[in-house]
Amino acid sequence: MDDDRTAKARLRDAAVELVAEGGTKALSARAVADRAGLSQGLIRHHFGSMAALLRECDAHVAEQIREGKEQVISPGPGFDPLSALNVDGRERVVGYLAARLTEDSEHLDGLVDTLIDDATGYITKAVEAGLMRGARDERQRAAILTVFSLGSIVMHRHVARHLGVDLSSADFASQPGYLTYVRLQLEAFAALFQPEVVEQSLGYIDSMEEDT
Repeated sequence: MDDDRTAKARLRDAAVELVAEGGTKALSARAVADRAGLSQGLIRHHFGSMAALLRECDAHVAEQIREGKEQVISPGPGFDPLSALNVDGRERVVGYLAARLTEDSEHLDGLVDTLIDDATGYITKAVEAGLMRGARDERQRAAILTVFSLGSIVMHRHVARHLGVDLSSADFASQPGYLTYVRLQLEAFAALFQPEVVEQSLGYIDSMEEDT
């Protein structure tokens, strides 16, 4: 099958995959070029440096998360609670974040700040859509929720051990612990949502469990 992505996108996606699989230590110009099937010179042409390529990867992953969340919110109170956990290329996104977030450096500040800014935006939209309750300071709420969420990604191996669901798996939604995980999330964070949204969502999960 022909790959209709631009050379720049192919290099970026190759870098995301490499980081997801082996962390930033696996990232080199040769590895990225080989994975993308392109020449190393194109990395400098499109990005200027490997550091700039990594920043581009950060921005792309953040954009994928933001777009996924906004699509979930757009239907308003009739949203599908299960779709909130699905992001295109989920295993790459989670794997990338899990690897990046273990590197405690100021270079991560931009990525985390972007994720919090984006969360502030889509949480505000969720409040306006009647899904979530308002908060005194939406950005502070977005910050704490983002930190909690990123923590579960870093600890995804232990989430799998205790809850039976691998957050980094491509077949996340087909795992035995999936519906239980979604239910636990809703129950733990029920106070964030409008009561009717929680009731509707838990009822939806009940019906899904009856069908399995």
